[in-house]
Amino acid sequence: MIFVHPTRRTAEALHLYALAWKLRKLDFDIARDALVLDVGSGAAPNPYADVLLEYDPSGRETNSGAARANGKALVWGDVQRMPFRERVFDFVTCFHVLEHVVDPAKCLQELQRVARRGYIETPNEIFDYVVPYYDHRNRVSYDGEILRVLKKERWDVERFVDRFGLKRSRQVFDLLIRNPANLHVCYRWNDHIEYIVGEDVIRDGHPDNGNGEREHIPPISPWVNALATRFIRRRRFTEERLLSMLRCVGCESTELRRVTNDRVSCNACHRVYSRVDGWLDFRL
Repeated sequence: MIFVHPTRRTAEALHLYALAWKLRKLDFDIARDALVLDVGSGAAPNPYADVLLEYDPSGRETNSGAARANGKALVWGDVQRMPFRERVFDFVTCFHVLEHVVDPAKCLQELQRVARRGYIETPNEIFDYVVPYYDHRNRVSYDGEILRVLKKERWDVERFVDRFGLKRSRQVFDLLIRNPANLHVCYRWNDHIEYIVGEDVIRDGHPDNGNGEREHIPPISPWVNALATRFIRRRRFTEERLLSMLRCVGCESTELRRVTNDRVSCNACHRVYSRVDGWLDFRL
C-alpha cells in the first residue's frame, strides 16, 4: 500500500491537482530514526533527508546553504559512483536525476547499493515527447511493473512540435499539466529496482536545431519544502557520523580518516578529498 500524506489527499479530493503535486514530497512513510539520502536535491532538499548528494557546486549558494540551515549534511559526488557504503541508508529519494545521467544502469545500480528502498521520479515519455528538455539524455517510462529507460541520440529526438506545430504542442501540454502526475514517472522500490535499460538509442533523422532552446514550465515553489521542514523534524546530522558511512570512490575502501579540518584521506590508496564550500568533494 502506497502512503499518501493526508494533506495531499485533501488537495486531490478538492481537485487541486497542482497543489497536490507540490505536496508529493510528503508521501513517504519514513520513521524518525530512519537514515535518508536525497540525490540531486537542488535548491529544495527533501524534508525527510539527512544527507544530500549534489554534483554541481555552481548552485552551492542554495544547495549548501539549505543543508546548513536545516541541519543536513551535504556531499559533492556522482550518483553513478557514490561515496557511500553498502546499504547504509534506509531510504533514498531521486527526483529528476535519472533522465540526465550518462549511464542510467549504473545510476540505478548505485541507488540499490546504498539504500534498502527508495523513490525515483522523472518526466515520463509523454513529457519528453511533447516538451523535451535540452539537458535530458534519457527517456523514462513505467508501466506499473518495470522501469524502462531508453537513451536518446539528441535531446530533441521525435519532437511532437516538429510534427504537429508549436500551437498544438502547447495545447496538449497545458491540458496534461493540469494534473502534473500525468507527465511523470513515480516509481517506489523496496530492496531492488525492476528496470530495463534499452540497448537501442532513440533516433529520428531530424537534425538538431542547434539553438539550445527548450520549453519552460514554472519551477515548483520552494515554500512547500520550507513549510514541511518545519513540521518534519529530523535530527541534526554530524560529520563524525557521515565519515562512518563513506567510502573511497577510487578503491572503494571504507578506511577513511580526517587528516585536517579541510581534508579526508583514504588509508588504502592515499587519495585525498578536499572541501568545496565547506563540504567534502568526492567527484573524480
